[in-house]
Amino acid sequence: MAEDVKPTRKNLMAIDDRIELSERGHDTLEQKRDGLIMEFMDILDQAQDVREDLNTDYENAQQTLDMARAMEGDVAVRGAAAALKEHPEITIQSKNIMGVVVPQIESSRVKKTIDQRGYGLLGSSARIDEAADAYEELLETIILAAEVETAMKKMLEEIEKTKRRVNALEFKLLPDLYDNKEYIEQKLEEQEREEIFRLKKIKNKKEAEEAEEEEEDQEDDSEFADDAIVTTADDWFWIWMSFSCRRCGHDLVSQHVPQSLSSELNVSRSIGFCPRCFAIETVVDSSLKNTLPPPVKDALPTGKAAIGVLLLVHKLEHLAAERAHIEYLLKWSEDAGGDVLLTLDRLSTTRYINPPYELDRRISQLRSIMWVC
Repeated sequence: MAEDVKPTRKNLMAIDDRIELSERGHDTLEQKRDGLIMEFMDILDQAQDVREDLNTDYENAQQTLDMARAMEGDVAVRGAAAALKEHPEITIQSKNIMGVVVPQIESSRVKKTIDQRGYGLLGSSARIDEAADAYEELLETIILAAEVETAMKKMLEEIEKTKRRVNALEFKLLPDLYDNKEYIEQKLEEQEREEIFRLKKIKNKKEAEEAEEEEEDQEDDSEFADDAIVTTADDWFWIWMSFSCRRCGHDLVSQHVPQSLSSELNVSRSIGFCPRCFAIETVVDSSLKNTLPPPVKDALPTGKAAIGVLLLVHKLEHLAAERAHIEYLLKWSEDAGGDVLLTLDRLSTTRYINPPYELDRRISQLRSIMWVC
């Protein structure tokens, strides 16, 4: 469901409003459910009492009727029953309990006097009167039981309906809204990071173009400037070598690898690095050359973080196979004070280098690795 939502700030604000409304509705429905359950328990207790009274009144009415039939005969009992002229009347009204409409039944002319029953005093006996009284009480109990049972049934249906709504909010709607909110926030953060990287790249590209224009204005068209890298590290230094790269023919630069990197990456402590194609070879020549390509020098960070970046750009050629070493070099270079992504962006805008892979694509893949880590 989160994939169907457009990651915009407007949608994020709308989802926040829906979450707030849903949470308020969830709390209100929970309170309603609890109140309905309390009212239902009261009605349930009343229903149990009414059922007991109903059973008692029915047994009593049945016993008095049997006694009247035995003493007066079935014909006399039926004649007394047929003499009734006024029948009971029932009025149904409604009342509201926690938003549930339940019936309220009122009866009249249920209990009658002897002269209202339609048979004379001489034509009946006390047994018939007792049976009539018992059945009149039974009818009142039946009417009350009908009211209570109907109210209990409606309350139970409303409780089930409210529980379904609460569960739908708690286990379906709210989790989906939380997932959508998290998805949009992640997408917005990712867009902000991409915008920052894009602005940095534009800035670095502009600086590189300005540096290239200054370089073209120089009278000396040599590729190398008589300059050296100055470092303050205790366990490494730059040595520029005169032998050439076997891949592109460019002069290699000799570099001393710190012991920690040499052990972790399983490389020699003295290596030859090609500043044009990023190849690395073992140093076999001790002749020194104090030359450094200015575009590469300007892009590299100062301090010992430079060696970590150089090893990293070499291993980017085989990103999938060297992923563990790349993640280690990322952390090592960042701890040494270097901005890896900024350095790579600078290198990508330098025309001097010519690696055997698309550096921009590798930088994008490297950002994904850093995001996962």
